[in-house]
Amino acid sequence: GCGSSREQAVVCLKEIGAGAIVARSFARIYFRNCINQALPIITCDAVDGVEAGDEITIDFSAGTVTTPQREYTFPPLSPEVMEILEDGGLIPHARKQLGIS
Repeated sequence: GCGSSREQAVVCLKEIGAGAIVARSFARIYFRNCINQALPIITCDAVDGVEAGDEITIDFSAGTVTTPQREYTFPPLSPEVMEILEDGGLIPHARKQLGIS
């Protein structure tokens, strides 16, 4: 997993095209930084079944990660976290909640 407390760690992954983070574990502050930057992050053992170059599919509503070898389940993200992700991160979410364009 990853665990840097610096937001740049998340921003760099987004900049290189990461669509989500899947790890066995990570620091709670890293989780918050990912959500704040609208980078989905989940705890799942799917990393055991992924080889370099594999494409995976994450279904947040079903709580599944599908690898070329099998399907894994993960604990669902809360509705509040999903809303922040859908709004594009914490700042856009806060602006939406406050009615600021």
